[in-house]
Amino acid sequence: MRGFKIAHGQLAARLRNAFDRITALEQTRAAAPARIPVREAVETDVVKLAPERKLLTNLLKMVPTKRRVVCCIVSPRTTNAP
Repeated sequence: MRGFKIAHGQLAARLRNAFDRITALEQTRAAAPARIPVREAVETDVVKLAPERKLLTNLLKMVPTKRRVVCCIVSPRTTNAP
């Protein structure tokens, strides 16, 4: 094993440095808060959508995901192919 370690010493040093960096990044990530309030993240005023507008935007976001289900309800002979 001695010859192998000598021959690959530089590679092993690079791997140790990479593992040390990963450990440091994991510690930094663990120290960061899981959630940040919007008021702290955005400098401008937070604007809440009206309930009607929010429902409409949520509906528009759901359309692509529910397309297959709607197609099957409207026309039972429709296949599930996109």
